[in-house]
Amino acid sequence: MEQCPQCGSYNTRKSRLQSRGRGARLWFRSWFRCCDCGARFQSIDYFLIQQWAMAGIALVMIGGVGWWAALRQSDGGVVELERSRSEDPVLAVLAPEPYGFAAAYDKPELLTAADTGDAEAQYQLGLAIVQRHWERGEQRRLGEAADWIAKAAEQDHVRAQLVMGGLYEKGRGVIQDYESALAWYRRAATQGDPQAMARLGRMLRTGRGVEKNLVEAYVWLNLASARGDTHAEIDRDRLRRMLSTEEIDRAQDRSRHIDRDLPHPTGPAQPLPLGF
Repeated sequence: MEQCPQCGSYNTRKSRLQSRGRGARLWFRSWFRCCDCGARFQSIDYFLIQQWAMAGIALVMIGGVGWWAALRQSDGGVVELERSRSEDPVLAVLAPEPYGFAAAYDKPELLTAADTGDAEAQYQLGLAIVQRHWERGEQRRLGEAADWIAKAAEQDHVRAQLVMGGLYEKGRGVIQDYESALAWYRRAATQGDPQAMARLGRMLRTGRGVEKNLVEAYVWLNLASARGDTHAEIDRDRLRRMLSTEEIDRAQDRSRHIDRDLPHPTGPAQPLPLGF
């Protein structure tokens, strides 16, 4: 509140008579009236200063965005995203070209190796076709991708088995089949893949493709968590609150027995294409 210069009271308000010829209005100053003595006086209007400051900030932001867009504008009128995928972990997952998925599609030697039965080549070729599907919308090619990935999965290629589980679970390139998805996840999980373990646990928790079994779901989420899957750890801890003490003891005992026979991953997990 502004202080009245006559009586010193802070019981003041802005006067309604701001533009009726009672002197020129200076910048950021307004007329106020004292509610105690009735005196009318001019004082700095801090609310007016705040309004002008906010308007100035908004104008600067709008101008900055327009200037940035003008600098980034390409000849075709489309704003280009020039940041490297290697600098952006989100782009690295959504379009993981640094891992060779899209580049592999253009390598004739890869197709030759895949035709001769090389499991890794079959897997990389299938992923390359999947990557092209997401970039260009070639949905009809997903069936071809599923064929190549299935050939690698049948040769116990663990990542191919995980992707096949995702294809069947989502119904992409193959019919949606939860039982087949569960089977592929289980095959990859028994080879030590933590993502496959986590997905197997979630399907057991929800009863998709198999009878619902919360104890067994806890087992596989627990195994995946032990191998570094943080999302599995969150799901396991949520599931724990749904189990009795006896069920938790039984699930942890089974986890110990299975853990001894399963391999642990030795390197970083490769990201999967978007949608898997």
